[in-house]
Amino acid sequence: MPALPSVESVATPLPEQEQRVHKQVARGLAVAAASILAAIAFGTPAAAIPVERVTTKAVFNTAGGGTEIKDEFIKLIDGAAPDSTIRTAAFHVRDQDIVDRLIAAADRGVQVHVVADSGAAEDAPHQELEEAIGTDTSASSWVKRCEEDNACIGDRPGKAVMHSKFFLFSDTINTSNVAVLTSANLSDTVGGTAGWNSAYVDVGNPELYTRLDAYFNTLASGNKDDNYYDSNPPDVTENVKTYFHPRRQDDQDDTYVNILDGVDCDASETTISISNWWLGRQAVADKLSELRRQGCEVELVVNYISDEECETLADTSFYAPVRIYGFSEDTRGEGTHQKDMTIDGNYLGEDTKVTFTGSHNLVPSSLDENDEITARVYGDEIHDQFAANFDRVKDAADVTVNPLEPDSGCEQLDPHPEEQELERGTRDLERGTRV
Repeated sequence: MPALPSVESVATPLPEQEQRVHKQVARGLAVAAASILAAIAFGTPAAAIPVERVTTKAVFNTAGGGTEIKDEFIKLIDGAAPDSTIRTAAFHVRDQDIVDRLIAAADRGVQVHVVADSGAAEDAPHQELEEAIGTDTSASSWVKRCEEDNACIGDRPGKAVMHSKFFLFSDTINTSNVAVLTSANLSDTVGGTAGWNSAYVDVGNPELYTRLDAYFNTLASGNKDDNYYDSNPPDVTENVKTYFHPRRQDDQDDTYVNILDGVDCDASETTISISNWWLGRQAVADKLSELRRQGCEVELVVNYISDEECETLADTSFYAPVRIYGFSEDTRGEGTHQKDMTIDGNYLGEDTKVTFTGSHNLVPSSLDENDEITARVYGDEIHDQFAANFDRVKDAADVTVNPLEPDSGCEQLDPHPEEQELERGTRDLERGTRV
C-alpha cells in the first residue's frame, strides 16, 4: 500500500500577506494572555474601568421648561449611597418628581433631611413628602418647616422667608461632600423650570460642605437671629466665600455695595454682569452707576427693576449708562430668576475672574429679613460658564432700556402698582405664582 502524503504536502501554502496577518494575530493573543496572567499573578486589574464621579461645575436651565438643573438634582439624589445623607433647604417643594426621588432615597436607607419655608405647607408634593418620611427630627429622615409666616433664622413675622436654596450630599455617585447652591426653587414656575436659573456644584471642598451643613442645622433649629450675618460672618473655604443673611444694616452695610467696593475700574478693563430677578436697592444702583462712570462695563438683566433704580442706571449726564435688559409682562413668566454676578477685571487688587451666585435678590428683604445665602467663587472656568449663560439670558430679553428714552423701558420693567407696595419682598409676593 503506497504511503499517504503528509498533511504538509497536501496543504496549500498561505499567501505571504495572509501569513503575516496570522502571525500578528498570534502575537496579539500571546500578549493579551501574558497580560491576563500577570494581572492574576500580581492581583491587579488588566485595565482600569472608569468610575463616574461628580465634578465641580455650573448648571443652567433654559427658560420655558428646561430641566437641566432638575435633572442634575435627580441624578445626585438617585446616586446617593445607602446610609449617606441628603440635606436640602428649599423655598418651595412643588416638584413631584423630586419628591418621589427623595422618598425613594429614604426607602433605600439614605437619611433625607429637608428644611422648607412655612409657605411650602401649601404645596401638595411637600405635604406628600411630610407624610412619607415624617417630621420627627430625631428620626433618620424628616421634613422641618419654619414657623408660620416667618423665616427659620430671620425674625420679621409676616415678612421674612426662608429663601436659601441648596443641596448637600455626603456620598453620591462615588463622591463625598457634594454641595449645590442654586437660584432654582423646586417648582415649574419662573422660579424653577419655567425661568432662567443657575446652580453651582462644588466638589473637593470639605470645609465648605461642613460650613453649609452647620448652616443647615441652624435653619432646622429655628433659633432666631436677625443679625445672623454678624453671628456667622462671611468665611473663605478654598476658592469659595459664603455670606449668610439676614443682616442688621444701615446705609453703610449693603453687602453687595461692599463687594463692589473691591472693583477698581482704573486698574484694568473690567466687566460686571448681573442677572437678577429684581433690583430694588438704591445703594446698589448708585454703586453700579458710579463704577460705570469710572469706566467699568456694566450690564444688567432683570425681571424687575424699581423705577428710581432704573432711572439712576440709565442716567447719561455723567457717562455712558449701564446697559439694562429685561422681560416684559408678556414674557416675564419665562424671564430670569437668577441671582448671579460676574466680575472680569480688577477685583481686590488683582486681575481675576470671580462669580457670585446663590439665593440673594437685590431687594431690601434679602439683605435684612430673609434667610439667604451667597457664594463668591474664584476660577476662570466657572466664571466663563456663568458669563456665557449671561449672554444667553441677555439675548432672550425682549426689553432694552433706551437711555435717551429711559421712561419707556423702565416703565416696562417696573413692578406693577400692587407689587410696588410689596417691594421689600414680603411673603405674599415671594409666594406668588411667578416664583
